[in-house]
Amino acid sequence: MFLVTLFIAVEPMSTIRNTALVPALLEVAQLVSVSEAALTTPANNLQIAFDLETSTATISADLPVSIDSNASGVILNAADYAPVASFDPSAITSLPGSTGMTNAADALLRIATEINQAELAREAAGLTQPENAGVSVSINFDTSRAAVTASLPITVAIDGSGKSVITATNYLA
Repeated sequence: MFLVTLFIAVEPMSTIRNTALVPALLEVAQLVSVSEAALTTPANNLQIAFDLETSTATISADLPVSIDSNASGVILNAADYAPVASFDPSAITSLPGSTGMTNAADALLRIATEINQAELAREAAGLTQPENAGVSVSINFDTSRAAVTASLPITVAIDGSGKSVITATNYLA
């Protein structure tokens, strides 16, 4: 297996560029990861690995969450433990599950949950997904933590300036 450690430069932005769930998950994870590393005391709640041999990105996140309830049920929001400058969750309107996002970590949690639900719906309909694809979300109510694990198929291209561009493939389409 050939694993690559990449240093990803993410420019400040107020919204994410991807309008499909799977690429949006990788994009938001990269934003949170860069923000984590820039903290005075860097957090390590999120890891991203790229395996170019299998064309797979792996995301592992352990997010602090606030847990509340109302008449509709349990409400979860990921804490803004690694604020992403200029990230405006209200500007994300093109993604399912975008209503109520409070910050970039919350966007990661909600997008992962939407992908997981879409995968379950596809499975119930008898559809398959790529071997290297899958997202799971679990909540530990005792510790107020959400665990997100994702394996996403990726494509790697070289842009006009010779830079590698990694994009998650939208296998839900």
